[in-house]
Amino acid sequence: MLKVYNELTTVVISKKDISGLNETLNSFSYLNKNFPKLILVLSEYSAKEIEGLRTRYKYLSPEIYSIKPNGPYGAMNFGLEKTNTNFVNFLHGGDSYAEGSSILNLLERMGNNSIGYGEIKIMTSTNIFLKNYSFEKYNVSLHRLGLKYIPHPATIVSTKAAKSVGGFDLNYSVAADQKMLLQLTKDNPPIILSQVIATFKLGGISTRSTEKIVSDFKKISFEIYGYFLGNKTLDSILWNCNKTFRSVYNFGLNVKNNFF
Repeated sequence: MLKVYNELTTVVISKKDISGLNETLNSFSYLNKNFPKLILVLSEYSAKEIEGLRTRYKYLSPEIYSIKPNGPYGAMNFGLEKTNTNFVNFLHGGDSYAEGSSILNLLERMGNNSIGYGEIKIMTSTNIFLKNYSFEKYNVSLHRLGLKYIPHPATIVSTKAAKSVGGFDLNYSVAADQKMLLQLTKDNPPIILSQVIATFKLGGISTRSTEKIVSDFKKISFEIYGYFLGNKTLDSILWNCNKTFRSVYNFGLNVKNNFF
């Protein structure tokens, strides 16, 4: 293992969920003491709880910030601004690293790339395994249409590149992570690792309508790329087909809103 872990910061965000946060931080033990820099961005934690975290996880040397709730993307932007390493990744309290130091394997391969990702293991809130998810062969059209997504708990990005695009766009309360990742893949094909990087625990169901999901991705796609093939009519046809597909198959409506 190359000594590259000091090039990475993990930003962990959590709102009033000490149990989930402990689960996340305990998973750092899988990294065999090759710990990245750790930034905790917390909301609605008591001073006693924060002091307990400092004591219990002293070996991780966490930087801990207590902020007013501003949504998950606001918290991640706060952590991004505090990051001064070459690379950064983001976890929600309750997510955890996978066994085997795979996050460090991905970090070794990053080089000068802006984005790299692996697979995630998806669990229910009661720790029942659902499936592993991968975006094994990146396809920008599928990503633009929201038919595939890059799992951000399993993703490393260049800190400089993420800051250069403004971090997470708070105009998108659900899809800001995918917008930023689309921006980073526009001119930089992602590094892809066929290993599980993180475990993602479902904690809520998105009740967004098909129209809202498609509307978000359509706006994001246009902001970054313009119309598909530069043709407004073709673009409209593709998005209408997308909407029909989702309506028929109920696609994307029962996925935690970190992705859709």
